[in-house]
Amino acid sequence: MQSRPCGPRRGTAILGVVSIIGNFVRISPAELAHLRDDPMRVHSFVHGLVKAELTGPPVAPEHARSLCVDKCWDALGFLLDRVDFPVDLFRDGTDLGELDDGGTERRCLSVEQVRLAAEWFTVVEFEDVIADFDPADPEAAVYWVRWDEPAFVEIVREHFQALTRFFAVAAASGEAVLRYYT
Repeated sequence: MQSRPCGPRRGTAILGVVSIIGNFVRISPAELAHLRDDPMRVHSFVHGLVKAELTGPPVAPEHARSLCVDKCWDALGFLLDRVDFPVDLFRDGTDLGELDDGGTERRCLSVEQVRLAAEWFTVVEFEDVIADFDPADPEAAVYWVRWDEPAFVEIVREHFQALTRFFAVAAASGEAVLRYYT
């Protein structure tokens, strides 16, 4: 495992579960202060917010407070690492605890980390992070994605673009971003 606390380790296909889904939730500084150090409160907050978005009226992407990058989290992290992205969206952040609910720890990227990520996303596009990419590189062996299949690459592109929009909205709103895996 890695030397610092994190979610699933890059390149670890299965960690005792059937699949690993990466998720993000935009969270205000006031909400974060309320949730700190209480994993059950974090779980209830996230569960309620995501359930409301999934079962309520459709929400425009720019208003959604949650984002699921599905099983593309490892591929996105790999591509961002290739270009020295200033924040590790999939491992950095303050630990908000974990529950024995089949998920993993919840970590929160600070308002400053979110702003830094959003700024970077404004100057780099998917084509930049995949440029000169060699699918045969052993480091490219990431969870779920098969780089030699165009459909998989397109799914990663769509999630990259959604992540870009999500962080732009969070930064513009002065929000932190909570990340968790299910």
